[in-house]
Amino acid sequence: MPRAVNLAALPPAEAVCFACGETVALDRRARSRGRFRCPLCRADNRVDQTGIGVPLRGPAQRVSAMPEARCPRCGSANRLPWMLRLGRQYVCFHCAALNDLPRGLRRRRPIPPIVPAAALLLIIGGCFGVVGVQLHTFVGQLRERVVQATVTRMIELVNAGIERASVVHRPDGYHYLVSGSAINLLDKPATLHLRCEIMKGEQMVLSGSLMLYVVPPHTRLPYAFDIVSLQRVEVEGVRVTLHGVS
Repeated sequence: MPRAVNLAALPPAEAVCFACGETVALDRRARSRGRFRCPLCRADNRVDQTGIGVPLRGPAQRVSAMPEARCPRCGSANRLPWMLRLGRQYVCFHCAALNDLPRGLRRRRPIPPIVPAAALLLIIGGCFGVVGVQLHTFVGQLRERVVQATVTRMIELVNAGIERASVVHRPDGYHYLVSGSAINLLDKPATLHLRCEIMKGEQMVLSGSLMLYVVPPHTRLPYAFDIVSLQRVEVEGVRVTLHGVS
């Protein structure tokens, strides 16, 4: 017999990441587990009915204490949590541009306990072990660059995939409808995290987010945003961005 689920006791459909402040749409599995991974900064969150994420372990990092990196494309300041600073690049929260992380903000990854044992095995193994590790590292770096280039191309294609935008007045308010399609260029299934922004000039007046779940490799799927506003707002443009891939 199926087990009854109390939806009122679950977290809401959207939650706020403690590390970067991004609003993340939660699927049924994330809500039932009470935890999620932010697609933008990769921080693991624990969440309850309040919809406010907290770290799984350790203290939360205050946003005001995070260092800033200024985007060379749009000039906006980005607060970077420590997880983003472990890599070499970051995605601008405002214009979705992929930028190099300044050297002064980079952090070294902690050395896992297995490294000393692996070093001992390499010494015993001799030259063959060294060559094998170097080849594995090179292949891993090459694969990482290919994936980053592919995601960058996907970010460019999402906004170009807008097919229709309209506004409809209904009893519950004004519905801003934006539809189009997005493609997964990766060689494995992935969930695409999309965000739609209703713009007036350079200012965002309305926004919404959704996820395309487990898109097969090299497959294009349609999306449809329905953003509701009680009042009619003046619209000059629409922008759909790819905020994360998981």
